[in-house]
Amino acid sequence: METHTTGMFKSLCRILKMSDTKQIYIDIIRIISETTRVPKEDLSLDTSVNIDLRIEGDDWDELMYPIVDKYPIEDFSEFEFSRHMRPEGDLILPFLLELVLSIPRVLTGSIIFLFNKRIGRIFFKKRFFGILKYEEKPLYIADIYNSVLKNKWNYAKNSNLNLKQLIL
Repeated sequence: METHTTGMFKSLCRILKMSDTKQIYIDIIRIISETTRVPKEDLSLDTSVNIDLRIEGDDWDELMYPIVDKYPIEDFSEFEFSRHMRPEGDLILPFLLELVLSIPRVLTGSIIFLFNKRIGRIFFKKRFFGILKYEEKPLYIADIYNSVLKNKWNYAKNSNLNLKQLIL
């Protein structure tokens, strides 16, 4: 009996020959290598674009444009930029506002902390501007490769494809 995952894999292989999927991987690695100046040998499906290669903000655009030019990804609705990248631009104003607004919070929290430690800690954890904080979740080359194969953004961990098998 054929599972849904196996069926999806077979249908993908019918659309793209195995040699095509390997060539797509080779092209993605070549583009990333040229853009980042990291040797191809140091890149793999497990390489994190944002953590290992330090790609953020505009650098992400410069990395993705040549890939998307060659292999269009039609739908990026599942991509969550703030999970992987710091915001770019002038962050001095939000930083200064955070600093100024935190003074009364710290004073109030300190006084309350003397009487009730649990409630006092809440005052120290609250932030006014969440844009200064972001999640640094890894964004892998496997995510890009998986998305190119599916023609829409889809994280590799959610994939029903065995990506390593496709590049052999």
